[in-house]
Amino acid sequence: MPTDDDLLEELCRSIELNKPEPRPRQKRSEIVRALRRTSFASPTPHPLTQSGPKLKALRESSGWTAEEIADRTGVALDVLTAFEEAVPDAAEDVTVDDLERLVSACCGSLSDIASPEACREAKRKEKRLKEARAYGSMFDPWG
Repeated sequence: MPTDDDLLEELCRSIELNKPEPRPRQKRSEIVRALRRTSFASPTPHPLTQSGPKLKALRESSGWTAEEIADRTGVALDVLTAFEEAVPDAAEDVTVDDLERLVSACCGSLSDIASPEACREAKRKEKRLKEARAYGSMFDPWG
């Protein structure tokens, strides 16, 4: 029995249309850079930026590779490695919840790598970004 995708593909072929490609989801860091250009976000560094190298040290001391931790937590490997290397804006792609999962997978606690103030500020940034995304989606037919 043909699947829905097979039927859609057959229909598109019959009327000479190409199957629409899904729109890729943007990383939060890309959205933040765009928001900075429109002054919706401040140019200050993310409060958890300096937690990346601390996470890397914790991960290495626990004996896990970046690939293993990324696989265990669901955080993309490229995001994890950029965050661990303190790449500018990489912290924008890691939520406080992601960071809690990452630290827990390395047998640590959030307080091992980030201050409570940094976590609170990061959560405030996440909330502002979510609000800015909702505001921006009113104008973006694809959002």
